[in-house]
Parts: sequence; C-alpha cells; structure tokens
Amino acid sequence: MKEWLTITEAVKVMNVSERALRYRISRGTIESKKEDGKRVVLVEVPKTMHETAPEALQEKTERIADLQQQVENLQDHVDKLTQLLAVGQKSIQQLTEQNQFLLEDTRQKKLSFWKRILGRGESTR
Repeated sequence: MKEWLTITEAVKVMNVSERALRYRISRGTIESKKEDGKRVVLVEVPKTMHETAPEALQEKTERIADLQQQVENLQDHVDKLTQLLAVGQKSIQQLTEQNQFLLEDTRQKKLSFWKRILGRGESTR
C-alpha cells in the first residue's frame, strides 16, 4: 500500500539515507510533492506497518505474557540454585570444622621421637 510520507518517515521505511532519497526525488524515480511547506513522497509501506491496533496489541500482550512466564520460571530456578548453594556452603563449613578437629586430635596424639622410643607419655593418654 502506497502512502504519502515525510522525508524523515520515508527514510526509515525505505532504510536509505536522506541524501539517497533526495537524489531519487531529483531524478524523478520517486514521486513527491510539497504539502504544507513540507516535502512528502509516495512510498510503498509494508503490511507490517499497517497492522490494525487491536491485532498488534493482542500480539504484544501475548508476547508480554510469555516473557512474564519465562521470568517467573527463571526466578524459580534462581531460588532453587540459591538454596543448593546455601546447603553446599553449610556442608563445606561442617567438613572444614571436622577437618580441624581431626587435625587437632592428631597433633595432640603425636609423641616426640624419644617419648615413643622410651615409651613415656602413653600412660597419660
């Protein structure tokens, strides 16, 4: 469908520079006229730009609903991962504490070379 558009609008629809559009006007390959002191050109406008408002609104509403559902799903996923991370950190902390207790226990049980040879210190434990 052809429509009369301003130079600025036509540039966007045709995806050309303003200079290129003005060159086409000067060559006569694009029909133009002055309307209220502004230059307008006759341009073929794609159907997508002529969608009726209710159809476009419906599509956008559906898209928004889909995106909101995706956000909710991702938020649930983040919550689960956060819980797993907390459990993992708690497990690491518990294992670190157990490791410290084992290290302290081994240090206390270790006797010097002479105490082991002479057999002293075993009765105190």
